Amino acid sequence: MLEGRISNVPHVPRGRSLLDARDMMRNPVAVFEKYRARLGPTFTLHFGGVKASLVSTDPAILEHVLRSNRDNYEKSYIQVERMVEFQGEGVVNTHGEAWLRQRRLLAQGFKPAYLDKLLPMQQDVLQGLMSDFDRDVRKGPVDVRRQMLRFTLRLVGKSLFGRTMRIEELEQIADIIASIEAFAHRQITQPWKIPWFRLLREQ
Repeated sequence: MLEGRISNVPHVPRGRSLLDARDMMRNPVAVFEKYRARLGPTFTLHFGGVKASLVSTDPAILEHVLRSNRDNYEKSYIQVERMVEFQGEGVVNTHGEAWLRQRRLLAQGFKPAYLDKLLPMQQDVLQGLMSDFDRDVRKGPVDVRRQMLRFTLRLVGKSLFGRTMRIEELEQIADIIASIEAFAHRQITQPWKIPWFRLLREQ
């Protein structure tokens, strides 16, 4: 998603974006899919009824912006100003020299030799996840998002700390992450409520 408005692409009316803000809180993918089905792969809207943005799922545009011509583009206000409040500065919410420095540091962990060393551990963690998933699915509906979060946390714990995290630890961290995500999501999709959210936080 990029900031700005291009006049020759379809536009979601500001009022429509505002009316859809509550649904955006519950299921943003469904809202964006509704827009995409009606307007095509590239369109503009006022995110949360406030921030003008360009949204695209067109592979050619994504290739142009993210790879072949990336020096001409900066990340959006939502990424570099709002999300950094919750995530800290990193490769996904910085640009320019700060982004390049972060990217070079991150690239060290993706060298083939290092990934080869990690593969057996990752396979072990995945096998544990699939066993838990199989057990849970026999009991009823499964929250796939939570399962993937457990998998990620297990990989992090094994990679950084050399041990498998207990299920109680996984659930506690997952709950904390979910609370932070929900708080950040509310402020991004309903920005006109930010003063109210801050008031609640101070109480």
